[in-house]
Amino acid sequence: MRAPGSLAAALLLIAAACGGPTPSASVHPSPAAPVGSPSAPPTELVLGQSISAYYDPQIERVVLVNGAEEHGPAKPTELWTWDGNAWELLDASGPEARSFGGVARDPNRGVVVVQGGISSSGTEFDETLEWDGSAWTVHPAAGEGPGPREGPGLAWDPASQQMLLFGGGSNLELPPETWGWDGTAWTQVVDTGPRPRFVNLMTEDRSGEGGVLLNGGHWVEGNDGGFLDDTWRWDGNAWAEVAQDAGPGPRVNAPGAWDERLGGIVMHGGGEDAAGTMSTDTWLWHDGWTLLETPTAPTPRNAPALAFDSKRQVLVLVGGIDRPAGKQRLDVWELDANGWHEVLAPT
Repeated sequence: MRAPGSLAAALLLIAAACGGPTPSASVHPSPAAPVGSPSAPPTELVLGQSISAYYDPQIERVVLVNGAEEHGPAKPTELWTWDGNAWELLDASGPEARSFGGVARDPNRGVVVVQGGISSSGTEFDETLEWDGSAWTVHPAAGEGPGPREGPGLAWDPASQQMLLFGGGSNLELPPETWGWDGTAWTQVVDTGPRPRFVNLMTEDRSGEGGVLLNGGHWVEGNDGGFLDDTWRWDGNAWAEVAQDAGPGPRVNAPGAWDERLGGIVMHGGGEDAAGTMSTDTWLWHDGWTLLETPTAPTPRNAPALAFDSKRQVLVLVGGIDRPAGKQRLDVWELDANGWHEVLAPT
């Protein structure tokens, strides 16, 4: 891939300002992961450059995986739990924090998987992390697997019963392959499918026979680049593009999560164009996209975290960037049968 020209560079700067990943100029060997409790455990949640969330049925809470800060010294990965009222620190002694990595939970083995990502100092990670509820395990690359990735999609595939990874940047390129993780090794599944991209939404689809849904993202190739508005579905064996009469349109940094109450995948927010326009709409995927009309909605934002709280039957949205070149601000919104409501004001 040639060095980005003016258009691609502009798109990359916009994506970075909106909270999205960009290809790193160089790759460094991954340092040994810091293990052990920090000298001063954090007493309050301060969001990193990118964040992810999932629901843990064992503790019946939404868990936030905190990413690295944009600049500054290396810090351990932090896990925080949300009970509907307050945040509580779960763990702060894991491997070095990283942003723009793929994060998803394997329900069969009861572990959370983190693949790739980038540190505050620009180190790209070529390793797979797993959290089993009490301790972290680091799986080195060992020369095989997807390699260092920034901004990949990672989701549990109920059809093939494994973790599925697609997209993301590696060595200034956007690889086209799809990979599967069985808890021991990565295997390349296919090398055809959606256009390679920094993934926007990629999440488990529990409808029908299961699978994974992918939507939107942004791409860069040579001196060109742009935002995407396509939707693809993985059925356990191959990707197929889904024709759509209506939908969110071009979208970056808009997360999605399966909503048990609504029986579909909910997507909220994200960036709509290279000018930095941020959305405040909410969409539901159930064999097609439907705009959810709600009395109120979170303010426009990019790159929040989204997870469904199965115990309380609410969709939880955390944080987001409310302006280009902004930082993650901490607020919490929840979507229930009465619509969105703010339960924690931004800080």
